[in-house]
Amino acid sequence: MADSSSMEAQESKLNLVNDDPEAVDAMINYLYHFDYACSITTPLVLHVRVLAIADKYFIERLKKLAADRFTECCKSEWSTAAFAEAVSEIYSTGLVHDLTLRCTVVNTIKENAAELRLANPEHSALKDVLLTTSELGAELFFDGIVGAMTAESKTDASDGYGTWYRCPGDGCSEYGIAFSVQSSHLPDEHAFYCPGGCSDEDKDWWSQYRIDPPV
Repeated sequence: MADSSSMEAQESKLNLVNDDPEAVDAMINYLYHFDYACSITTPLVLHVRVLAIADKYFIERLKKLAADRFTECCKSEWSTAAFAEAVSEIYSTGLVHDLTLRCTVVNTIKENAAELRLANPEHSALKDVLLTTSELGAELFFDGIVGAMTAESKTDASDGYGTWYRCPGDGCSEYGIAFSVQSSHLPDEHAFYCPGGCSDEDKDWWSQYRIDPPV
């Protein structure tokens, strides 16, 4: 029995019933006008789906356009739930093989690592994705995200370093984890995490664990 793809070829028809409707509309619009617009789906998620359908049907220029727009959107929307949804879709579908989107995701998270460490409810969706997506976690680890999140600041304290702390949490104290935060720029009541994700406390609480900058 012939499979569906060979039947489509024989009948000169393209079966799009399994594709995202808005992504299909975007693809058709691109074929006529070399452009597409967002209407229902949030832009970040739509760009991911457009790239997926362009990859499926070998429309390389549309794929590049979607990738470029995704990258541009990430700059302003990385802290939104839409970014978390887009990341989850990239790593839970066939797009996991696409290095363009994955590199954009990793670079975006790296660039905003210091802010992600803060206890901001707006970042909870993305943190959930980070905790549940092993492929992304591995890529961030091997790309040096730990170093980026604990890098010293040269503008925070009179001694030329950031404000350094040693986390008392069970997991962190076992390894003697120390980290720095540009805490002088934060309100006193603003809570932040250690790199291990524990001890979500404000500056006053952390002050008892302040240490001298490592030599």
